[in-house]
Amino acid sequence: MTKPLRLCVAGALGCLFIGSAASQPYPRKAVTMILPNAPGGAFDAAARPLAQALSQSLGQAVVVDNRPAAGGIVGAQAAARATPDGHTIIFTGSAQISLFPFLRKDLPYNPERDFAPISRLGFLDSFLMVHPTMTVNSLRELLDLARAKPDSITFGTWGPTSASNMYIEWLKRARNISFYAVPYKTAPQALNAGIAGEVQVTVFGQGQTAPLVKAGKLKALAATGTKRSPFLAQIPTLKESNTGFDLETPLWVGLFAPAGTPRDVILRLNKEVNALLADHNYTDKALTALGYLADEPGTPESFAEFLKSDRKTYDDLVKLTGIKDE
Repeated sequence: MTKPLRLCVAGALGCLFIGSAASQPYPRKAVTMILPNAPGGAFDAAARPLAQALSQSLGQAVVVDNRPAAGGIVGAQAAARATPDGHTIIFTGSAQISLFPFLRKDLPYNPERDFAPISRLGFLDSFLMVHPTMTVNSLRELLDLARAKPDSITFGTWGPTSASNMYIEWLKRARNISFYAVPYKTAPQALNAGIAGEVQVTVFGQGQTAPLVKAGKLKALAATGTKRSPFLAQIPTLKESNTGFDLETPLWVGLFAPAGTPRDVILRLNKEVNALLADHNYTDKALTALGYLADEPGTPESFAEFLKSDRKTYDDLVKLTGIKDE
């Protein structure tokens, strides 16, 4: 065989191999699920059972890769730059997708441009609570007290861009009600301060705090979200309190792929997640037990429509409050 002929045969075989590999059903290898959050937190707790369930349904390992540096920006950037073939996906939520673009001009990725929505899995709604020694028994009474005594009611927060601080700043700017913010490094620290009475008001996830409320260690005055909590159905939502405190900053979790990922891969992943969301054996253990309100099965398009309104909420909130990423 002459050299030119050998090269032609080798090239043909190479093209055949590449075409065969490309035609193999997805996934062809292990899938990396980037999680821009630290191990042990609420997002990590929801990501791991999802990865395990998808490993079984996809027939390939789905490996959680925690990348919490810079508030999750490093992880989101890595996912945005990954090869768009479905073998790298990202499990993330409100902060990295909807909030950060309005806080940081130098954000090294564009969520709307760089990510393809796959599925929203659920919401992490919270209770607004006070220490049991507080004489108030409703949100209206708490707000009336704060209005009468500006900057005297202490409110535990965990950073300038946390939901807790957003509530404080929004109440100050939109309703002229001033709480005294007491910053902590993490949300659990702020919760523990609320339990100990170091602060009078705190906000934390419903699933984790419902037992504390039932035990009398905290007093729940209102619930965030559009529906009453399945953990304490007697607690009214913020809107139901009719106090004008109707700010909604939904803390959701969802799955994305890098933009440009083939449509059939997006639909395959969406189908697998929808099957999980329709299975109470999964949602009860992997979401509800962790404090999440499991979502209904949906389409990538419905998730994308939700993201438009979610981004507008945070855009308006940042403009109103002047919150900065410090």
